Amino acid sequence: MQTRHISNTNLSVIKNGQYQGLNVYPKPLSAEYLSVILQTLQTAQNDHSRTFMVRFDLHLPQLNFHDSPTVYDSTVISKFFKSLNAKIQHDRLIKQREGKRVHRCTLRHIWARERADADTDHYHVAILLNNDAYNHLGDFNHSGQNLSTKIVEAWASALGLDAYSARGLVHFPRDKPVYYINKNALDYPLIFNAAFYRLSYFAKLETKHYGDRTRSFGYSRI
Repeated sequence: MQTRHISNTNLSVIKNGQYQGLNVYPKPLSAEYLSVILQTLQTAQNDHSRTFMVRFDLHLPQLNFHDSPTVYDSTVISKFFKSLNAKIQHDRLIKQREGKRVHRCTLRHIWARERADADTDHYHVAILLNNDAYNHLGDFNHSGQNLSTKIVEAWASALGLDAYSARGLVHFPRDKPVYYINKNALDYPLIFNAAFYRLSYFAKLETKHYGDRTRSFGYSRI
């Protein structure tokens, strides 16, 4: 049974840990957010049967005092994806000019903004790429022309910082930052369900902002 969220009546609340037969995070979740997450995953899979999913967090710089005015508005996450996409497409162009085989790569994403007990917001992010174009992060503890570096540099660009300053503001989970979702693999249902469960956390209703005219959840429309 679904109920309406008290602070945002446009959202339906799911509490039973299930969505369309799939396991989800055992907290009150938005059915609408779960629908979008599932749709984005399926769209990526329809575009390329082998999908590379990367999960990471983006933090805003820590403010010096509790009542500090907002330094970064809600456009910062849009600037991040715009910068990251430009870096990915430039990478494809360089490889093409070098005579290398280039696979088409559309950047799809899902994000959720939270604050919890911190003074600044942070963003939970997942990106979905063609596995034939990108299939690893690279060493995210060192600089280089790899995907993790592109993510750090894109966040630095969105914040107006240098990459060195932004490096500590990008967090890749130690347990499992990437998922290889292969539609033709025998373990596809298991991996897809695990990826969806991981992303269902983004649909969590607590710690999100409502009523301040800023978005707490977003996704790519392609």
